[in-house]
Amino acid sequence: MALARQTVRRPVRRAALVALLIATIAHPLAASALTAASGDTAAWLYATSNIVRIDIKTSASLGSISASSWTDATFKLTRGSTTYGALDGISAWAIKLRLKGTGSFRSLPSKGGLRLEFPTSSQRVSGVKRMTLNNMVQDRSKVSEAVGYALFRALGIAAPRTGYAQVWINSQAYGLYLNVESLDGIALDKRNASGGTSHLYEGVLGRTSDATDSSSAHYQVDVGTSDRSDLSALLSANSAAPASWYASVNALANLQEMTKVWAVERYIGHWNGYSSPEINNYYLHSPTSGKFEMLPWGIDQIFGGGTDNRTPYSFGNTAGGPLFVGCMQNSTCRAMYVAALTAVKKKSKAIALDDLATSLHASIKAAISLDAKDETSLNQSNAALASALAFIRHRPTDLATWLKRN
Repeated sequence: MALARQTVRRPVRRAALVALLIATIAHPLAASALTAASGDTAAWLYATSNIVRIDIKTSASLGSISASSWTDATFKLTRGSTTYGALDGISAWAIKLRLKGTGSFRSLPSKGGLRLEFPTSSQRVSGVKRMTLNNMVQDRSKVSEAVGYALFRALGIAAPRTGYAQVWINSQAYGLYLNVESLDGIALDKRNASGGTSHLYEGVLGRTSDATDSSSAHYQVDVGTSDRSDLSALLSANSAAPASWYASVNALANLQEMTKVWAVERYIGHWNGYSSPEINNYYLHSPTSGKFEMLPWGIDQIFGGGTDNRTPYSFGNTAGGPLFVGCMQNSTCRAMYVAALTAVKKKSKAIALDDLATSLHASIKAAISLDAKDETSLNQSNAALASALAFIRHRPTDLATWLKRN
């Protein structure tokens, strides 16, 4: 690979390049047109220090509720002495409810993951149109997903925010859920100060579909029209030869932002994200002005954890989505990725990722112990936290070892 030859012949030049890239990437707002949500009245929903209560009622048979269709329900959210919606009478908030998840899928009355939609604009919690309530059956620590997104956001990536909710369905306690900010048009508008959104594509299991084909079912259109010409142009640019790949793709994609996304994925051991053979759990955002960006999703089995307990893919494994593969074959983009890895390591230390996980777990420990629906006991959650902390604390050494070899 060209980068390897440069390493031998011009080490000073390469070191200077990497140092420059690290300085650029470390600036949290330099890489992305999407930025942190501003002027957001819903920010309190994603404050992990405050667990809200959500009550849902439906006249439908719980066994009939699925992930493929919406079911009518009513909604109420309680935060301290403040109530949003109601369950009975004329003031009830009518919502739509369905299940979610693949490996984490559970049907009701087990602890199913939930998606909620608020069809009436006047009956929404601080303007939020959709809620994603993760059952956390694959995140036994109950904090890994929240902490992982915090690291993405600390690097300037417009990742979803998270909060916690205790959920009741038809007056029965369903326990603690992670309230993950749904990335829809409303959430994107809060982050896009320079324009609007042309498309938001959700990538789903590329190993069972074709991530190189813009018309493939791999790319689900969550926001935007059926015209996929923007995505088609991006994937066409990705077919350029390695020597011209960077110029071709960088004209359409924010590679500084994307390499940071891939670096965080690898650093946290996100084995089923974009930069893995799964090619799963990510969004491609196409703005009305500017370049494509990538947003993370579904990071509930990171830090070496999750029900599959898979060994995280190494920093240098070149299998992954087509843009990642192209990047690894181009010396300039690969150098950006290596620099991003170093920036991620530094940011992880700066925000004390292990302390964040520890304090967050302590704040929800009582709710975990009271969760009769959960498949994870408090002792198992404590053990999963300990495993995650060991992974986090050893990751700088893992990266240093890899960098010495590359």
